[in-house]
Amino acid sequence: MSILDKFKTQGASFSAGSIQEYFAIQLARKLKDEANIHFYVQICQNHAPEQVLAAYRRLSVRKPTIEQFRSFFNH
Repeated sequence: MSILDKFKTQGASFSAGSIQEYFAIQLARKLKDEANIHFYVQICQNHAPEQVLAAYRRLSVRKPTIEQFRSFFNH
């Protein structure tokens, strides 16, 4: 059993197959946007974790909306 198997959500339509996907799931949960996990997977695959965390930290001071987080990466 891999470490990712321990964190799979029971009954979830998406389960992590990699560390990037696990990180994306946690980010989506933190932003209360689990319905768009695939968007966060794409972000996590195309950007370094440091960039994703920096964006989240910068926006979290203002309690980011999902749109603000998305626009951060759509420049």
